[in-house]
Amino acid sequence: MTDIQWENAPEEARKRKIWLVWRAVPTDDGKIDKVPWRTDGAGRLAWSNPLNRITFDEARELYLAGQKLPERNGRHFAGVGFIVPERSDDGVNLVVHDLDDAIEDGKISDGALDILHRINSYSELSPSGRGIHTISLSGGLNGKPNLGRKDNQPLKYNGQSIEVFVRNHFVTFTGWRIDDYPTDVLERTEEVCKIYSELVVIKEGSKEEPPKRVAANQNISDYDQRARRYVEKALEAEAVLVRTAKRPTSNSKGSRNNTLNDAALKIRAMLALPSSSAFSAGSPSSWSSPSWLPPGGTRHPSQSLPPCWSV
Repeated sequence: MTDIQWENAPEEARKRKIWLVWRAVPTDDGKIDKVPWRTDGAGRLAWSNPLNRITFDEARELYLAGQKLPERNGRHFAGVGFIVPERSDDGVNLVVHDLDDAIEDGKISDGALDILHRINSYSELSPSGRGIHTISLSGGLNGKPNLGRKDNQPLKYNGQSIEVFVRNHFVTFTGWRIDDYPTDVLERTEEVCKIYSELVVIKEGSKEEPPKRVAANQNISDYDQRARRYVEKALEAEAVLVRTAKRPTSNSKGSRNNTLNDAALKIRAMLALPSSSAFSAGSPSSWSSPSWLPPGGTRHPSQSLPPCWSV
């Protein structure tokens, strides 16, 4: 893995004008920053401005031409990358799951494998060879924040450090594709939204990770207790979004109303979960069915809910 594998660039990302070049810049603590750079080599790029982004072919040609120049030359670029767009007109966002230090001694961590299997879209190694970027498409995330850090520490998912970029973030590209996964960026709304919701729960105060799938020899009542706590935290996370929803401005197109509506629908979906031992006797009174649900608090099977409403 000594150079970019251009032929592996997924078409869904290749066709967008979101690309740029970057240079490796040493930091005071001895590390290297991957810094988006101007195409003329004159310094750092204002990459948040969409007008400064270029096509995939332009980025490739600039990189290849720069490799013929001395390393100290400003146009000797260390790599290429792309920007996760701020939002999507059709509501389907480009999403990147960034898994740091996911590979040790040539083995992918269990937490990273879980994410890779669940999303099942184009995935590649990071420039260090130790991290993984999984790129997918998802609806339901316009206007949502990037997720990844709490108290300046990375979020952990099943022991794996993870960041999720859904808007305005720079991501490197290597083309070092992981062969077990698709060759293109695919829409994975259901799983991407579920993972996003699980990470919101973790970030908003839960010290517990979401309960894992029930093992064959696991006590079901123990699992139900964890499931109950998980739903409680999910409800708390939606309450935080409601409390912090920004009031609309002249150009926000009702962003606060959208947040409130999304939260209401998600809470409705959680309260409408099929009955089980986790939600029967002994459930908190706050879980009582809202007036708009049918008797018993469960929804009819014909009342389908979009994936992003579930936890």
